[in-house]
Amino acid sequence: MIILFWACAIIIFYAYLGYPLWLAILKKVCPLPVAKGDYKPTISVVIAAHNEERNMLRRVQDIQNKVYPQDKLEVIVVSDGSTYQTIKPLRKQKFLNLNIIDLQL
Repeated sequence: MIILFWACAIIIFYAYLGYPLWLAILKKVCPLPVAKGDYKPTISVVIAAHNEERNMLRRVQDIQNKVYPQDKLEVIVVSDGSTYQTIKPLRKQKFLNLNIIDLQL
């Protein structure tokens, strides 16, 4: 029983103090360089819409007006079997990087 007690105590000590201490020592001995810069990833915004004729143009305009490089932003609008003219106003406008997918039932 004593061996089992000390084995459990050592495991608990290692989990709460030993491992964090080991990581701190390892960080001081072998620091990993971090490349910092002005990196902005490409973002794709997907909008699934069903009968959203009134709101769709405003939503896409809001996304396009965000402070983010327009060449790194893509908007994908998927009309999921809409009975109304959900994507008709979007086709009339000239948005940068706008992809329209019209799924008919």
